[in-house]
Amino acid sequence: MYAPRVRHGFDVPRPLITALTVLFAVLTAVLAAALFVRSTSDDEPIGLPGAAIFAPVTAIAYAVREGGFDSIYVRSLERTDSPRLLESFPVLFNLRVRGSAAPSGDTLAILHIESGLGAAARLTLLDVASGDTREVDSGFDYLSSIAWHPSGLALAVTRPTVPGEPARGATLVEVDTRTLTATDRYTFAGASRVHPIGYSADGSRIFVVVIDQAGSTLWAVASGEPERIASLSPGLTRDWALSPDGSRLAFIDRLGAGGRSQAGRVLVIATGAVLDVGLDGDQFGTAWRPGAAVPDFGGPEGSVRLSAAEEGQYLSPITWSPDGAHLVASVFVPGEGGAPSSERVEILSAAARVRLSDQDSAAFLGLVRND
Repeated sequence: MYAPRVRHGFDVPRPLITALTVLFAVLTAVLAAALFVRSTSDDEPIGLPGAAIFAPVTAIAYAVREGGFDSIYVRSLERTDSPRLLESFPVLFNLRVRGSAAPSGDTLAILHIESGLGAAARLTLLDVASGDTREVDSGFDYLSSIAWHPSGLALAVTRPTVPGEPARGATLVEVDTRTLTATDRYTFAGASRVHPIGYSADGSRIFVVVIDQAGSTLWAVASGEPERIASLSPGLTRDWALSPDGSRLAFIDRLGAGGRSQAGRVLVIATGAVLDVGLDGDQFGTAWRPGAAVPDFGGPEGSVRLSAAEEGQYLSPITWSPDGAHLVASVFVPGEGGAPSSERVEILSAAARVRLSDQDSAAFLGLVRND
């Protein structure tokens, strides 16, 4: 059922404009200097084509819990059409499907638990136009990030080094989406978490965040040995978002107990410099608006907020649409009488706020084409 639009926009608080302007100036200077730094890496490219030009995405894919299944639907960003059912996957052990859309918007990569596999997940490719599925393999880490090659012809996920025990290291696996061949690229032994977060702009390297006893570190994996890029933090990090050109990484640094526990940061990959974005308080979630020099951070003290929001309400950005007209975000609404806050996914534009679905169980999977 179509829900009438709520006429609210979102804006950047005026006090943050100065801070963001300063960050832009710093980033510009650092990146300009980086142009004169020649890489000494002798890693060979993986051999897949670079970025392609695709038709614009105009729809959104999401999963809704229906009984013992996760049903995957597609509809327009503005909710001007009825949802179209693509496929349903069983929900086992209360672990729901996780997914990511290809840059082309025509394919969804879905991680889902299978009976008898414990915490291991199967990877399925789902065609958005037809709903056809192709099974890749099983034994992947259910909590793995999914990073797509710019061409859409490959993706990166992780597999636990010890089956059923992802906290004892993980192997980075690259999947060819044409042949469904899964190739082990590198094993990070002893890491508590390994997260592929994206490819370089030319598709030759996979960027991976590794969390272990030393903290959070960014690595680049091509052929041969991986290259350690930079230390992100001596502690835990989260909400990593690679800039569209692959030159910078926005993330949240988890500072632990204290007055400020979650801080927005930006890594300049060419130099390894980690920059504080100049915000106070806590930030949650990161996303890059197309063409923007700096990322957006959410949270109670983020750089992007809801205008005319209720008291205590804030958002955590998930992703911008390729044209920059829509922001998909989790909106946190404080509970009544001291109850915990609730979370719902919304699609925000300058003119409207639209809920992802009327059902509270709706989970965002990706922006897609709905030809």
